[in-house]
Amino acid sequence: MSVRFLPFTSSAVPRAATPEVEQLINAQTASAYDATGSFTPAAVMRPDDVQARLLEARAGALFDALGLEALLVQARASGLLDQDVVDALENAVDDAHEHAGALAEAIRVTAPLTGSTRPKRI
Repeated sequence: MSVRFLPFTSSAVPRAATPEVEQLINAQTASAYDATGSFTPAAVMRPDDVQARLLEARAGALFDALGLEALLVQARASGLLDQDVVDALENAVDDAHEHAGALAEAIRVTAPLTGSTRPKRI
């Protein structure tokens, strides 16, 4: 099993975690990449197919973003967590909302053009 790791793009400073946490993160990453084998490419990719998949992805991303936001609200209200944890959650929430916004823009791009003079493809 080959595992590719996504580049770290957050503005948060990465911290060393316990070996157990690193092992869980690595296993989760490997599992996600293994699952991509079930994404069988279509012989012909239509905009409707792409839009449907993007809508599905955005629904999941938005659900996750709002769940992270609720977690952040609880973390702030409890006052029990280090500020580093709250800052990391803030970054995760911002990134999650940005991701959902990027997916929304991709969905808009797949929408049919209105008022276009280009002939429709069959």
